[in-house]
Amino acid sequence: MKQIILYFLLLGLLFFVFYADTQLDNSLRFASFYTLVILYTWVLPTRFITETVAVVCTLLVVVASVMGGGFDQSLAGLNLGIDILVIWVMTSTVIMAKHAIRNLEESKHGVEIEVKKRTAEMLSQQNQLQSIYDVTQDYCIILLDKDGCILTWDEGAAKFMNYQENEMIGRSHAVFYTDQDRDKNLHFNVLKEARKKGVTEIEGLRYRNNKESFYARVTTTAITDARNEVVGYTLVIRDVSMLKDLEEVRNRQIALSAKNVELEKFAYHTSHDLQEPLRTVQSYVEVLREDYDERLDDEGREVLTVIEDSVVRMREMIKGLLNYSRLDSETEIQKIDLNVLCNQIIGSFEQKIKETNCEIIVQKLPVLEGYLFPIQQLVMNLISNAIKFSQYQHDPRVEVYSQINDHNVFFYVKDNGIGIEDKYQAQIFELFTRLNPNHKFEGTGLGLAQCKKIVDLHHGRIKVTSKENQGSLFEVSLPLKFKR
Repeated sequence: MKQIILYFLLLGLLFFVFYADTQLDNSLRFASFYTLVILYTWVLPTRFITETVAVVCTLLVVVASVMGGGFDQSLAGLNLGIDILVIWVMTSTVIMAKHAIRNLEESKHGVEIEVKKRTAEMLSQQNQLQSIYDVTQDYCIILLDKDGCILTWDEGAAKFMNYQENEMIGRSHAVFYTDQDRDKNLHFNVLKEARKKGVTEIEGLRYRNNKESFYARVTTTAITDARNEVVGYTLVIRDVSMLKDLEEVRNRQIALSAKNVELEKFAYHTSHDLQEPLRTVQSYVEVLREDYDERLDDEGREVLTVIEDSVVRMREMIKGLLNYSRLDSETEIQKIDLNVLCNQIIGSFEQKIKETNCEIIVQKLPVLEGYLFPIQQLVMNLISNAIKFSQYQHDPRVEVYSQINDHNVFFYVKDNGIGIEDKYQAQIFELFTRLNPNHKFEGTGLGLAQCKKIVDLHHGRIKVTSKENQGSLFEVSLPLKFKR
């Protein structure tokens, strides 16, 4: 239903722009109207919708030109060419932006879901696993005859493999191998190699009597007599499952680090490439202002202003997306005094605070550990939002305060602004989510998504309590002692 409404709005917008275009003098026609329609396709999910709408807009421009008197006027042909050029420059910009953002999000989600989550879980156990392995002799030693049958089975072997002595004496050591390994005659090949080299070592899955599997390192050593003939073997079976887990953690860490570097480079180059078509649009707008300003009426100048504002906003979105992708690249943990941080941030908002006559109340705040730039961005976004959404109140007010327990800091930012309806409170932390029109409340829809990512990076949580027209309270919980 929502998509149907969006497409009806698109048709309505196209009709309105076409009608307005046909009413203008043929020497004064601008693609600026149609670029608004192209920008609108940003919110439509259908594939190739932007290209389709661009083709329709091009046809409408030509039709409007013909209806306005054809190409017999001196400026009609020039205006038509500029119109079509601007339409397709804006189309290219929107297509590149949508494609780049989609690729970036897919890459980030793939890494975070497939690698980073599992790595984070294992990292918390890494030191513990290593210390346990260092102090534990988790192995058993077994003697085999020259045919590979078990000769000795002590209490250590019984405890390690969960088999009793009467179950094992005389049995082939093939019992320790998986069905697949036995089908490949691996147990025979191991003895053959030990006879040839004196000692051999392999790793693989083994099973205890209770069907429990473990990753084993098995060392087989040939025993020879005075004539150098093999009379038996010693079998040392070690449980190296924990070492295997540690190795997987290290490999995942390396892969994650490499992927993060790759994604950061991708985000940087993508943001750089997207700036070029925006600069092109801006250049054409400047050309129109410089060369045709005297021929433009007030409405034409206003349309050019709309295009300039749209370009600026898209630049801010690209910049915000780049910052979002870099939030988890910082590695140095620091002690952060929230009092100093808040004073610096409020100082940077001095002009905005004067313009809105907003009262800022900051209580004494604690010191915590974390990444400085992301925490600074978190606090800045929350205070900036609070000022922005309370500026139209009779007495705008923002309060910043905290609570603390043995393990966590609870940081609060409260305002008396427009508030948030219950049904939208879960959505506001998603990328590019905006609940209010841009002409009233400027922004890119990235601020609270950044906050959520920063809080997750610090193993914390963020939530909002709000009622429409009754203000909002953002609560952030962060650990006092932060560990990666």
